Amino acid sequence: MRACLDRPRSIDQGPDHVGFRYPPLTPHCPRPCSKNEKTGCERARCQALGRARVDASALVKLFVPEPESDDLNEALVGLTDVIVSDLALTEMASALGRRTREQRLARAKAQRLYREASKLHAASHRAELTPPIHRRAEQLMLTLAMPLRALDALHLATALDAKAATVVTFDPRLRDAASSQGLFVAPNT
Repeated sequence: MRACLDRPRSIDQGPDHVGFRYPPLTPHCPRPCSKNEKTGCERARCQALGRARVDASALVKLFVPEPESDDLNEALVGLTDVIVSDLALTEMASALGRRTREQRLARAKAQRLYREASKLHAASHRAELTPPIHRRAEQLMLTLAMPLRALDALHLATALDAKAATVVTFDPRLRDAASSQGLFVAPNT
């Protein structure tokens, strides 16, 4: 199943505000090619992004406004196929719960944000944590030169198993590990 939303949402700080401004998937490129771009043609980048694995650090920023949310919104433009695992949704629940306990987020709003994230999860491709995924994650932790935590290794293993071209994350260790495996990492911070 493919989650497809095609226009940006506006920020509404009212009681029903869910945080994100742009849908995670748009079928078009954000702007025309520029001869002066260091990274090359934006249109070509969008076409090359293909399937993207979104981890919890990015999922939270889709729904909870943070300084990096705008970068994330820009990075997601052009993606047409998103993978969200149950693990990412569980980690998001943990992050929302932490913000609630720290009194940075009202419990009702946290529950509303979680429901919205669950809708995105339901509309996205799933990444199941099967025994082969665990074995692949273990091999990554044993063979990569850089340190990788178990949950990050599971995120990377699901991305590789799903043949994702892109990993969307703000976690520095996961970014480095994904790059070392030849995956595009977004946003380009």
